[in-house]
Parts: sequence; structure tokens; C-alpha cells
Amino acid sequence: MRVRIGVANAARELDLEVDDAEAVAAAYEKAVADGDHLLWVTESDGKRHGVVVSAVVYIEFEPDAQRSIGFGTG
Repeated sequence: MRVRIGVANAARELDLEVDDAEAVAAAYEKAVADGDHLLWVTESDGKRHGVVVSAVVYIEFEPDAQRSIGFGTG
């Protein structure tokens, strides 16, 4: 599943591919509740990213799209 994290004062968002989006949401909620400074997110390929919790503007979850093969009848 694709996760996009908007970061304050950054020209672009983080665009990550993760196995478990619910785990990312739960980790963010826990980080906010516990007053943590960093949110650690691990991508499907094992890359880890630390995001400053206070700089997170939004988190967007996009489900995996089903690819269609063929031609449209436009």
C-alpha cells in the first residue's frame, strides 16, 4: 500500500510503499500520544525513514490499484 506523508516546510511529500498501512497509522497515533519526536516508518523493501512528528501535516493512504490490461472502447 502506498503512504504519502506531507511534511511542513518541505517542497515535496514522502511517498512510501508499505506492507501494513494500519501499522503506520497506529505508530503515528502512538507517537503523538506519547510525545515522541520521531515516527519511524519501514518500507516494503526494508528502507527505514524517520519523520519528525511535529512536522507531519497529513498522512494519506492509497490502496493498491488493480491493474487492468487491455484496450478501452472509448
